[in-house]
Amino acid sequence: MACCSGGGYSTNRFKITVDSNFLCPICAEVLKEPVQCQNQHYFCKSCIKKHLEKNAKSCPICVQDLSEETLAQPPRILTDYLNGLLISCDHSERGCTEVLPVSRLQAHVPECNYRPIVCTNEKCGQTFNQEDLAEHVINACEYRLVRCPDCEDEMIYKKFSKHACVLSKDLNKLGLEWSEIKNVLGQVCNSQKEMCNSQKEECDSQREMYRSQKEMCNSQEEILNAVRDLVHVQRNIAISSNPQAPSPNVIASVMVIGGKNAEGNLSSVEVLYPGSQTWKVLQSMQESRGSAASVLYGNDVIVSGGRFIGGCSDTIERLSLVCKPLKWIPYFVKLPFNCCGHKVIVINNCLYLVGGCAGKTPFNIIYSILLHPPYTIEMKCEMPRPICFHGLQAFEELLFIFGGSTTNLCRQAVDSVLSYNTLYGEISVMEPLPFAICDVATVRWNDNVIIIGGTSTNTVSLNTVILYSVKENKHKMLPSMRHARSSCAATIAGNKVIVMGGYDWFEKKYLDSVECFDLDRQLWEELPPMNEARSEATAVVYAGLF
Repeated sequence: MACCSGGGYSTNRFKITVDSNFLCPICAEVLKEPVQCQNQHYFCKSCIKKHLEKNAKSCPICVQDLSEETLAQPPRILTDYLNGLLISCDHSERGCTEVLPVSRLQAHVPECNYRPIVCTNEKCGQTFNQEDLAEHVINACEYRLVRCPDCEDEMIYKKFSKHACVLSKDLNKLGLEWSEIKNVLGQVCNSQKEMCNSQKEECDSQREMYRSQKEMCNSQEEILNAVRDLVHVQRNIAISSNPQAPSPNVIASVMVIGGKNAEGNLSSVEVLYPGSQTWKVLQSMQESRGSAASVLYGNDVIVSGGRFIGGCSDTIERLSLVCKPLKWIPYFVKLPFNCCGHKVIVINNCLYLVGGCAGKTPFNIIYSILLHPPYTIEMKCEMPRPICFHGLQAFEELLFIFGGSTTNLCRQAVDSVLSYNTLYGEISVMEPLPFAICDVATVRWNDNVIIIGGTSTNTVSLNTVILYSVKENKHKMLPSMRHARSSCAATIAGNKVIVMGGYDWFEKKYLDSVECFDLDRQLWEELPPMNEARSEATAVVYAGLF
């Protein structure tokens, strides 16, 4: 943020702890454009002016007569000290890492590559960092002007595919292709006629061959059934090794589970079918669950913990995607404690439970829970500090933990990234995120983790998207979402990141909107909204089994 609403600079922006003598007594922040009364009480210029306009014409500290005309400049030693303090840029939450003296801040901010700029193309309205604007306006914006190379008419890119010249070319191409198909079909028909004449002469011998082949087919069918049984047994382990990346040859469906809205914690479940772009309501869970965690294990959706009307839960429910009718049932084991705001992931048939909290008490423990008999629960590691409402992804035997809060409060959000080796039990500190953040959603893409939305330390909902390379240990910013979202849910199917719901702290509103990011085109698009607004939901993506 640029400065606090009172007029001073936020103390969180300085690299050292600023002495309380240099804080404005009105806004409690570091002095900005300081002035003084006759008794040398210092104030932000904008703060004291507002005070004098609304209140008696006197100093709020010594109560001596004071007006704008009698305000004086403070000693040079004070202004020199303040101007020399190192401060972060106004746009640090958008990715700027610049740290500079206060005296240079006013000149830097208007030139900052991370300052928000609205797209200049008419009807677009999206906001980007200054450094990303040119690429969007020229090459990516759906509302940019393009010129038809045939008729030289100008139009917006969004309408170019329906332009008469383009449609004419497509029709001509289809006409040529159909002509070639007709020729090929004619050749095939002639060949088949010749084959039929020849086959008539050998009909008796082929009938005998057919009977033999039928016996062979029956034997092969028995072998195929045995192979199918073996594949079904192995399928749970094969699918759970990569729960967020279904085969590119099948249509993936997105399931959003539980969460919270103005009515309270939710037990409802919805599924988005991408082919028809529609949401369908499924059977509700047995418990309401806000800030729960879910994972796809084979053909089972497993949901654990979360908030309900009585507090936090330690129960686990599962939904089999192949058993009809679909029904949520209790799992065979419980979590080691009641919690919400935690994250889970499956590695080698073990459910790894990372962090979370119960009420205002966060945890710093990593547990493993065996998902088949004897369902062993084992404490694996203690993290350097408690963490909840964080992000979690796995790469083979490594867990990566992104951001989160150490106290269940947004103002205690962190920018840390931790790596935990499940084989050796070692924790490593990685390159931090560009800013402190909690309430994030994460998805895995190749060797990267995409960190989506979240809440800043100032309780501001974010629309930022960070691409973090776990292989190169560095990050960069992707195009921002169309909506700011705290506690949203997200999944990835192929090259499409799908983000659902969340909460907007600025508008004080639970969201039902859904948007999709195309990783190839680097564009956000709106999808049909959910049937029910929800934040703190959890989501999985799976192959279209029903």
